[in-house]
Amino acid sequence: MRQGEVVEAGPTVALFRNLQNPYSKALFEASSHVPPRVPPAVSGGTPVLAADKVVREYRLPHRRLFARREVLRAVNAVSLRIERGENVGLVGESGCGKSTLARAIMALEPIEGGAIRIDGEAIDPRRGATFSMRRKLQVVFQDPYGSFNPRHRVDRLVSEPFHLLGGAAPTGAERDQRIARALSEVGLTAADAHKYVHEFSGGQRQRIAIARALIIEPKLIILDEAVSALDVSIRAQILDLLADLSDRLQLSYLFISHDLAVVRSITDRVLVMRHGEIVESGETESVFRNPQHPYTQELLAATPNLEKALAAREASF
Repeated sequence: MRQGEVVEAGPTVALFRNLQNPYSKALFEASSHVPPRVPPAVSGGTPVLAADKVVREYRLPHRRLFARREVLRAVNAVSLRIERGENVGLVGESGCGKSTLARAIMALEPIEGGAIRIDGEAIDPRRGATFSMRRKLQVVFQDPYGSFNPRHRVDRLVSEPFHLLGGAAPTGAERDQRIARALSEVGLTAADAHKYVHEFSGGQRQRIAIARALIIEPKLIILDEAVSALDVSIRAQILDLLADLSDRLQLSYLFISHDLAVVRSITDRVLVMRHGEIVESGETESVFRNPQHPYTQELLAATPNLEKALAAREASF
């Protein structure tokens, strides 16, 4: 279906094996799209992000009167390292601790053990991250609309991170130029700065979220399920954009997702998380081709595969 009209229809296997409409073909190709990327040149210097044996715990509600409160260890001695220009994936089922680890890295939650360093500077467990650290780290969330104030225009939304620059924050014409450049980087125009977010499609809103993350030129962007709410064609466009920005600007990404196909298409290394622990890690293609841990094998076996599904349907006839 496209623009309110059915453009192609037929028995499932026959239709997918012999697509006729250009839009149908584009959707099919987008479902397995791999963005073109230049392998990062890892310098071996100070990593953009270094987490060492990070622990995050939550005290559970009392189950009975005078009982000792139980503790849930959501992140258990997790270590990871991301180099300049490197894209790292973090995968695992819901509730495994991925987003909790991300919030700890962003200093939105305290940690009970270990250490987190942003570009070599350690986050103080009591005081949190400094402004200089927050300038180097930005985030793009799953729901682009939910992360914006709908009463504000795009120029104000995109320029929100300027407060991290303190007295060095641009004003006047310089501010407008920075906003226009950030929007241009993500495929939008300077005129879009004067619109409201409800005037944009879902994919365009995600581009605005990426522009907001880019505007203070961070070294690391955390993408927490950043493309999971998008349809396959828009998802392919956003993945191409992220790959291009990483190559041109030497940006590093921590790409958190439950979609293994997306992680495989855009990351250099992958970490597999289960019950708060990293159970397997390595170069993305190596892990996907030859998973060692039984849990990784289960995840990959459960990943939907259109070609395998079509072949199975054909064999059943």
